[in-house]
Amino acid sequence: MDDDMTKKSLPFEAVMEIISWLPVKSLIRFRCISKTWHRLLTIDPQFAKLQLDRSIESKVNSSILILGRKNGHAESNLYSINEFPTSDEPILLESPSISIIGVCNGLILLSSRLNEDEDRVLYVWNPITGEYISIPCTPTPTLYPSRRKNTRFAFGFHQAINQYKIIRLVCESSLHQQTEFHTCGSVYTLGTDSLWRPLEHDIPYNTYSIGLNVPLVKGALHWREKVIFSFDLKDEVFQEILHPNDVKFNDPAVNVRVGELGGLLCLFCLQFEIDVQIWVMKEYGIVSSWRKQFIVGRLQVPRSVSYYPLCVSKEGEIILFRRPWELLLYNQGTNSVQIKNFGFPFYNAISYIGSLVSPRVINGVEHNIT
Repeated sequence: MDDDMTKKSLPFEAVMEIISWLPVKSLIRFRCISKTWHRLLTIDPQFAKLQLDRSIESKVNSSILILGRKNGHAESNLYSINEFPTSDEPILLESPSISIIGVCNGLILLSSRLNEDEDRVLYVWNPITGEYISIPCTPTPTLYPSRRKNTRFAFGFHQAINQYKIIRLVCESSLHQQTEFHTCGSVYTLGTDSLWRPLEHDIPYNTYSIGLNVPLVKGALHWREKVIFSFDLKDEVFQEILHPNDVKFNDPAVNVRVGELGGLLCLFCLQFEIDVQIWVMKEYGIVSSWRKQFIVGRLQVPRSVSYYPLCVSKEGEIILFRRPWELLLYNQGTNSVQIKNFGFPFYNAISYIGSLVSPRVINGVEHNIT
């Protein structure tokens, strides 16, 4: 380094360590200091990883993204509530699409269409830097024209192989018999694949009605059908995870979601008119390590039909989303709930941590930095 960054100053490594703790929006402004700073804060994957690790540890760049209609707009928009709950002002985001599929390391996977295969385009977008790439998504052939067809996507990263992958699950299901279905899968690896690679074997799960939010834990994506099943992004294999015996997993009176809190695999069990129980798998893959970690009673959340946790705040409060109007802050110490209302309905909410991770760098697209 031969410019102002290193002359008569701290060693370069010390500078990187210090600035990695700063808010990511401040780092974006630092790009104009010099060409070296611009390269460091735009295309350096090592610093992007360092900054991401610091953000996860300190939660300094955490926010909640919500999809809703503000000020009577006819169409839905994507908003960011930065540093929630310290701030509660939704900020409009200019995104290539509003259909959120998944979030990983500060990147958001978006779809131009939520349910239709035809003419679908996927986008990997960093809302902090504004960068995005588009991924072709050609329709899959229909094997059973008389059956209904549904496509689900999930997005994740595996640290051991340093790769981001998108998995596509296509399920053709009988209109009358849920046991009659055919599910196949394919994978797209950012920076490596130019086409979707089909998985070798059919998938033994009916994915027609699985949820859109897919948690990533220990390099594996997780879904809930009649069982909890996962897809390891390194080995590209499916596995099943047993749920706690005390969870009424297939009881129609209990809404069970699989999720993630603090990097751990969780189950969110909503017992209608009673409470929400949050179960945490303390040691990943060890069935005996399931623990009932929290209970949010109905007395604390009145009139609620559907609400589920999003994340844990810097102060240790659990942030929950209740459709279609509110975010809730559950204080474990006082067993109380604080309600946050933004004055307009929103239909989806996700936890987000901002980063400098560049989708263009991952995909091998050159930046024009001179």
